[in-house]
Amino acid sequence: MKYKWKKLIALSLVVCMMAMLTVGCGSSPADGNETNGPEPIADNTDTPTKEDETEPEDSASDDAESNSPDVSDDAEGNGPDVSDDTGEATEGQKQDSEGSPENAGNESKTSGKWHVYDADVAAAIDADFEGTVYKIDTDSFFIAPSESTLLDNGELLMVASAGGDEIPDEELVKVVFDNNTVFTLRDIYDGGASHKDSDASFQTIKKEVSVSLKGEFQDDVFHADAVRIIQVH
Repeated sequence: MKYKWKKLIALSLVVCMMAMLTVGCGSSPADGNETNGPEPIADNTDTPTKEDETEPEDSASDDAESNSPDVSDDAEGNGPDVSDDTGEATEGQKQDSEGSPENAGNESKTSGKWHVYDADVAAAIDADFEGTVYKIDTDSFFIAPSESTLLDNGELLMVASAGGDEIPDEELVKVVFDNNTVFTLRDIYDGGASHKDSDASFQTIKKEVSVSLKGEFQDDVFHADAVRIIQVH
């Protein structure tokens, strides 16, 4: 009887050991690596790369290039001329100014040997130019020019050529006129104390009389708008 109990206990131990081995062999090594904790949440935030970091700089560079003014030089000289820091006109401005029609007209009026009187002298004598008739043609006449100077005290100094003097042609001024030119005869009395004006014409002009002219010079020829013939009594 005692032998049977020992055999039963030994059999029970064998069964327990087999059960333990069965449980141990059923566990997968991979199962041991699994965790029951919550899975980590993926971060959807994009991490900027080096290319992304440099992209704003490239964009800013492009904006600066598109907004910058075009300062390239015009090889033809047609670009806008800008004065330098000293306030002087550039070469392009000088050429445009010198070649303008307005300046060309001024040069034609001021160039040459003969010029109209200064504004103060012209205002004092009510004439742009004066002289003594020396030669008369069919549609023009020539005068020996008079010199008129306004003194500091306001008096007018006039020097006219003497009648009968031989004057070379290069020292004479040709005067031309047209149908719109106004001729006036001024008779002066009592040494200039009084005068009287009346209508006149080209035929009224005589040699060695003084004339006061209004008009302008063009190529050393005086184009008269008005001719005042002076006759002293």
